[in-house]
Amino acid sequence: FPKESIQDDEAEWLELLQSGKMITPDTRSRIKSYVKGEKWIELVEKATDSWYKYYQMGVILYTEGKTDEAYSAFEKSIECSPNCWAYRNLAQIEKNEYGNAMKAVLYMENAVREKNDYQPLWVNYAEALFANNGYEKWIELYENEIPEDLMKNGRLKMLYALALSKTDLYMKALEVLTDNFVMPDIKEGEFSISHIWLEIHRKMLSEKGINGLNDSEIYEKYPLPYELDYRMH
Repeated sequence: FPKESIQDDEAEWLELLQSGKMITPDTRSRIKSYVKGEKWIELVEKATDSWYKYYQMGVILYTEGKTDEAYSAFEKSIECSPNCWAYRNLAQIEKNEYGNAMKAVLYMENAVREKNDYQPLWVNYAEALFANNGYEKWIELYENEIPEDLMKNGRLKMLYALALSKTDLYMKALEVLTDNFVMPDIKEGEFSISHIWLEIHRKMLSEKGINGLNDSEIYEKYPLPYELDYRMH
C-alpha cells in the first residue's frame, strides 16, 4: 500500500518542495515516486493544494501509521480532483483496516471509472468484491466491462476462474484454467491456481455423491497439470 513500491527520491523531492514547485501530474498518469517519513509531512503541507499533494500526504501519513489522517488526506485529494489512486487507497483502507468490504467495493467502482485500462485496479476491485462474496458481480464485470485486451491478462483470468468456481459455473472455470492458461506474474509457492483446482473438483465429486476427500486424495484423482502447479515441492 500503495501497490507500487514506495521510493525515497529524497534529493529530487526536497528540491521541488523547497522551491514550491511540486509538480501535479495528470490524474490518469501512474504515480512512480513516493517519499516516506515524518520529516516530509510539514514540507508537503506547504505545497500548493492539489489532488497530488493530498494523495502524497495520505501515503506518508499511512506509512507513519496514521491511518485515519491518511484517510482524510485521500478524501481531500478526491475533493480537489477525482482520481483513481485516492479512490483505490480509500478502498484498501476500508477493506484491510476498517473491515468494510462493501464501502471498499464502492470506492473501487469509482477507481475503475476514472481509469479502466490499468490491470492492478481491476485486481483490487475483484479483491474487494470477493471480500463481500461478490463473485457473480465479478463474472459480470469480466465478461462485459473489462477492456478486451485486459481480459487476456492471466491474473484477471485467474480471478474470473475463481469467481466461476464459487458459483454453479465451476465447469466453465475448469475450461478457463485448461485452455492455454498463462499467468506470467504467478510466483512459486502461490496457491491461487491449486486452490481453484481443488474447489472445482470438490464440487465435481460432490455431484457424484463423493464428499470428505482431503487435498491429496483429490490430487490423486485429478492431478494438477504441471504447467499450473506453482506449489513449493
